[in-house]
Amino acid sequence: MPTTSSTDRALPPELMDAPDLPLPETERALADLDRIHRRLFGFLASCRTLIPRLVTGPRHQWLVDLGTGSGAVMTRLQRQAQRRGIRLVILGVDRKLNHLLYGRRREDPLLRVVADVRALPLRTDAVDWSHSNLLFHHFDADDNRRILAEMRRVASRSAVVVDLRRALGA
Repeated sequence: MPTTSSTDRALPPELMDAPDLPLPETERALADLDRIHRRLFGFLASCRTLIPRLVTGPRHQWLVDLGTGSGAVMTRLQRQAQRRGIRLVILGVDRKLNHLLYGRRREDPLLRVVADVRALPLRTDAVDWSHSNLLFHHFDADDNRRILAEMRRVASRSAVVVDLRRALGA
């Protein structure tokens, strides 16, 4: 699943994509990613996109978060929804058990499932929303089409994608 830049040159894999990353390095990388979400990118974009849509729906909603990592972004989103009277149940999906266990040890209140985001183990329209934050750049265009199709299949309301474009330096 190598990613490519706009010039179709292969980009080096990210640390998080290493299949045999030792647990201490995994946890350090997840903590770094959580800081990035808090300070620079992820949480605010997801919150600004989802909260206005959540408040127009029912008071109890379900969301599946793909590539959830530690689950920190979704835990914060869940708290924001709760402040607005919405009970948001979140199913965090990640292909790496260590990512999910890290979030569980932090006592993030997500339900967790180890699964491939290209073939979600959910029925059609199983949740209200599907969401991914900083996931798509880990995949090539064909995989991204499959992932987005899965996101649309399992979500009865909509799919939300927050990401960035990785590129090699000039």
